Amino acid sequence: MYLAHKENEKKQELTVHLLEAGQYAQSEGEKIGIGTLATLCLQLHDAGKFSTEFQAYIKQEDDLPKRGAVNHSSAGAELLMQEFKNSPYHSVQDMRLLIELISYTITAHHGIYDCIDEDGEDKFEVRLNVVEKEKLDEIARLWFEEMHFTKDMLCSQMRKAYGEFITAFLKPLKQICQNGQTEGTERFFYMSCMERLLLSLQIDSDWTDTARAMGDSMLDDNMETANVYQKALKNYQQYMDKLEKEAQENLRTEKQKQIFELRKKIREECMNFSETSYGIYRLSLPTGAGKTLASLGYALKVAAKRKTSEVSHIFYISPYISITEQSTEVIKKAVGNEEWVMEHHSNVSNSDEQEKQIDTAWKEPIICTTMIQFLYTLFSQKNKSIRRFHQLKNSVIIVDEAQALPVQTIHTFNLMMNFLCYVCHATIILCTATQPQLASGNIKRKILYTAPKDMVTGVCDIFQRFQRTNISFEINEPDTFESLGERIIHDFQKEWTILLILNKKETVGTFFDYIKAELKDVKIFYLTTNLCPEHRSDQLESIKNYLKNSTEKVLIISTNLIEAGVDLSVNHVYRSLAGLDNIAQAAGRCNRNGEMEQGRVTVIQLVGDEFEVIRTAQKKTEEVCEKYNQSNSTESIIFPEWMDWYYEIYYKEVSNKMDYDIGKGETIYKLLSSGFPGERKHFIRQAFETAGENYRPIQEEGKTVIVPYKEGMDILEKLETAQNMSDKKRLLRKIQRYTVSVYENKLKECLQNGVIEESRFLPDVYVAKNYDMEKGLLNELVLQYY
Repeated sequence: MYLAHKENEKKQELTVHLLEAGQYAQSEGEKIGIGTLATLCLQLHDAGKFSTEFQAYIKQEDDLPKRGAVNHSSAGAELLMQEFKNSPYHSVQDMRLLIELISYTITAHHGIYDCIDEDGEDKFEVRLNVVEKEKLDEIARLWFEEMHFTKDMLCSQMRKAYGEFITAFLKPLKQICQNGQTEGTERFFYMSCMERLLLSLQIDSDWTDTARAMGDSMLDDNMETANVYQKALKNYQQYMDKLEKEAQENLRTEKQKQIFELRKKIREECMNFSETSYGIYRLSLPTGAGKTLASLGYALKVAAKRKTSEVSHIFYISPYISITEQSTEVIKKAVGNEEWVMEHHSNVSNSDEQEKQIDTAWKEPIICTTMIQFLYTLFSQKNKSIRRFHQLKNSVIIVDEAQALPVQTIHTFNLMMNFLCYVCHATIILCTATQPQLASGNIKRKILYTAPKDMVTGVCDIFQRFQRTNISFEINEPDTFESLGERIIHDFQKEWTILLILNKKETVGTFFDYIKAELKDVKIFYLTTNLCPEHRSDQLESIKNYLKNSTEKVLIISTNLIEAGVDLSVNHVYRSLAGLDNIAQAAGRCNRNGEMEQGRVTVIQLVGDEFEVIRTAQKKTEEVCEKYNQSNSTESIIFPEWMDWYYEIYYKEVSNKMDYDIGKGETIYKLLSSGFPGERKHFIRQAFETAGENYRPIQEEGKTVIVPYKEGMDILEKLETAQNMSDKKRLLRKIQRYTVSVYENKLKECLQNGVIEESRFLPDVYVAKNYDMEKGLLNELVLQYY
């Protein structure tokens, strides 16, 4: 018997693994018309394990080679390439491209690599010439025998896969390139997207089948998915009816009534839009218009009316962890079953080996995740990220606060959205009050919206009717802590609730300490990602209760985590100068439900809150402000006309950064299209590994710190002693609520100061020794985006 895997007494037969992994790949690939193509990859991926050397290794014979010393990933590709060269199709260029894509998929299933490396060496060609001819012939003979295949059958399978390739990829690619008026290199970029799709199907099928065979599966195989979306839609409609009834009972002013009716109308229009086919659409609505629930209603209706195989998942993508947490809670309540919803952001488990055991493979019906995790899924070199990629096919992907997309990622993001839509049949909704112009003239590689691109009509009228604030810019003379403190003390003579949003966590902390000594009769709240998710949720709940019920005056001091996805309303917002999109989001926390005729938003500059990362955005905001003041416009500066102009001048300024420069004249776009220079023997030439390693939308990844807040330490103790894998999965998800992420540059300081220590049982995870109940984990000062 030829073995594929062995773990203690558990064994998996090689032929069984190739066939069953192939069946899983086929069932997933068929959803977008590439079932045979996906199957072919999996049936060949471990063909090299038929070798005498590998069987000696896995059966623990004498002179055992070291782990990884036996190459088994090249033989299947070499076998396929050999049969292709002997087939009638060897001169068909598109068929050759397909065979190269499959061959790379097979050779890279334990880790992607550059086809041509930085020194110009053709690594792909090297991988296709690893196995000696005699050994390859023997492996091929055994593969055909054990798989009950003939050469004619393999040739027929290649031909069928080629037909799928033409229909599923080449035809849509031609249409994309015509509509986007693309340059030649973009065709190669889309090839890299197709390669990632095949790799994702292969890695997930391989890991899933292996986990099942070894009894380590963390998959929710028993989840009843057939009617999930129908049930969720019914629960959603009941939930909305309940919210509307409660809201009607509390309507006080005409403005509140107007906003209530507008939100209802918007939701109905989104639900009706579900009659359209898959595409890329925009949902442009002012803050407070109910985008989260409106877009969720649309997604549920789309999923509920299609066959189970036609909608894989609903994804809700948020820019920051804090918004992901809040959106997840809203969505769980709306769909009525938290088991249907997965929340995924920073991982407690970081390694691929842990990933094989702990299922964060995005298999739940509804997945809420951060923009950073989403981008890593699209571009990271790590197998755990690549594995998730194919789950995006046939899905509804809601990108909340799309304006938060890092500027350097715009071109690769746009092209990948085109691929996901027109090849993978995903529906993509870009939601925001400040819609970025991703198809404007200053964008070289444009997103291709589907007609009609806007989900709701009369956007300008909606913004006009939602106007609830007066915005003033008081930025000529920067404020000190003292002068800002005096402003706030003066404002509290007339106002009861004030929100101050600053750019940096360290400034929030410092001003919080300063103002506490000055304001004795005001309840002051601190809010940053130094607080763990559970603490932030408690803090936000306390803030909402104070705003609603207390007679005490309230001051909230926060970073921009409060700007989006947080349903609270104050009389007056102070916003430290930032991009116009940030100012619009901040304004959405003021007079949110029309409690008064007009709320106040004051834009300031604060000494000590300078943030070089957003300096260009600040300058462009000042330019828009100057032009706005000269125009005598009656519209608000955050209305679409002015926001469009802001993006036009901002994108013009930063357009040279959008290919994602990584230094030495290289960009992520170039690496994933033309690759490094060198002799080109093959169609695929991309530098997949280098691109993935350098794809870091934030400068550093944070390390996970588990904090002693509420039951955090109790969960950690249970996790460290858990034996059952399902218990580990449950506890790992639960403990995310009690973690804070710390960047590498502050990790050492925290360790030296005795604030944290390494976990004894969890790799790459740390434990906080103490935790401040007002300001959370101290000694970590950088805004956490992922």
